[in-house]
Amino acid sequence: MNITEIKRANKANGGHWFEPATMRFFNSRVESRVYEGPGGVYFVTSERRERDMPKRYSVRVFDPSTGDIDTVGEFQAFDNLAEVRANARALAAFEIEAKADEAAAGKD
Repeated sequence: MNITEIKRANKANGGHWFEPATMRFFNSRVESRVYEGPGGVYFVTSERRERDMPKRYSVRVFDPSTGDIDTVGEFQAFDNLAEVRANARALAAFEIEAKADEAAAGKD
């Protein structure tokens, strides 16, 4: 799956997430890479409240069955592109949940 397919599916299901006016309102940019695996389909966005403010990054999850897009964790939770990419990759691979499960079982 790629970002173009996600955009099409969102629009086909009545979503407005990627409309130019929505993207402009939030000063949003969508990273082109999609992280897909057993944990789901994830991608990264950057936003800034004002044009002169630094970019902040968010992880988004796409639901192929509905076309819906949600924020994972907090909006603009990351200030580093490499860190947010690693987070999205780990979510898609279920690595983050696996680590949380191991810690809960006392295996850390």
